[in-house]
Amino acid sequence: MKNIIIQGFASNESLFEKIKNGVSDCIVLKNELSSYKEAKYGLDYYSTEGKINIFGWSLGSLFALKWTLENPSKVNSLFLTGATARFTQTNGYENGILLDNLSRMKKMIKIRKKQVLTDFYKNIFEFVENKDQIISSLLETAISDQSLENGLNELAEIDLLKRLPEMEVKTAIFQGDKDNTTPLYGAEIIRNNVKNSALSVYNGGHCYFLEYPEECIENWRDFI
Repeated sequence: MKNIIIQGFASNESLFEKIKNGVSDCIVLKNELSSYKEAKYGLDYYSTEGKINIFGWSLGSLFALKWTLENPSKVNSLFLTGATARFTQTNGYENGILLDNLSRMKKMIKIRKKQVLTDFYKNIFEFVENKDQIISSLLETAISDQSLENGLNELAEIDLLKRLPEMEVKTAIFQGDKDNTTPLYGAEIIRNNVKNSALSVYNGGHCYFLEYPEECIENWRDFI
C-alpha cells in the first residue's frame, strides 16, 4: 500500500527526507504549482492500484481532507499535522487568519518576495532545531510567484468545515500546542466532527515531522 505525503505551502521534498526514509513505500507529491489540481493528479495516479495512506501537512492537510471527501473508497487512513479544515476566518469561525492578510501577502510577494518568505519560514519553523539551515535552503529554491499565488488562493478558498461529518476514513491528527499558523482549535474541530478520528497534542509548533521526526515516523507507521 502506497504512503503519500502532501506538502504544505512554499515547501519542497527535502523537508520530508527522514519521514520518507523511515516509512516504506513512501512518496512525496510534487509541489511545483501548489494547487489542489496538482495534488489531485498525483493522488488519482497513485490510488489506481488500490487504497492509499495519506500524510497531509498544513495546506496539504486541506488537500488531503478534500480529496478524501471526494474519494473515500480510495483512502485507508489520514495522518494530519498542522491541520485545518479552513484557513481563514469567517462568520462563526474566528480560528483562522484574516483574509486581508493573505491578500496583503500576495501583493508583497511581488515586491519583497525573499523577505516575505523569510518571515513566513521563521514563523512555521520556530521550534525546529536546525531552522536556519532549512530556511536558507528553501530560500535558494526557485519557488515561482505563480506557485505562491496558487497556494495562497487555495488557503483562501478551501472550506471543508461543513463537510467534516461526512468523513468516515480513520484519521489521526497531531497538533502543536504552540502552533500559530494553524492553531490547535482547528484540529479540535476536525476531531470533534470526524467520526473515526483521534487528536494528539504535542509540545511544539507547526512542524511535527521536523520537531519530532523519530516520534512522527513511529506514530505514522503504527497508525497505518
